[in-house]
Amino acid sequence: MAEAQHYLLIQYDNLIHTISEGLEYVEKQICDGGSFRTPVVFQDILDAFIQMNHTHEQIADIFNEEGMHLLLEEFSRMIIHLQAWFDEDTEEGKILLLRTRIIPSYEAWKLDVQRYLYPYVTH
Repeated sequence: MAEAQHYLLIQYDNLIHTISEGLEYVEKQICDGGSFRTPVVFQDILDAFIQMNHTHEQIADIFNEEGMHLLLEEFSRMIIHLQAWFDEDTEEGKILLLRTRIIPSYEAWKLDVQRYLYPYVTH
């Protein structure tokens, strides 16, 4: 594996963790009555998803396996869950969306992707 590919996988793995932390933060803030930073953090999460999506062609080339290709397709479907956030008018609806769709699907996807990344990003 080329050094640039290894670096990409490390950065990708870091971004996966950052998104997970961001989702936890947004959920906690909404449950605690909200924060003026919640929309900013959610926008940061969306920006991170976009950044990740831009690297998927390279990731697919590194892991030229059907399993990884399916996970990358699943990532695209998660974006639909994120878009539903903007359709929710109430805090309760946003909490429900986070707890039942966004966070569970993201965390399951994260674990599956990390099985591929783990051998390359651990020291």
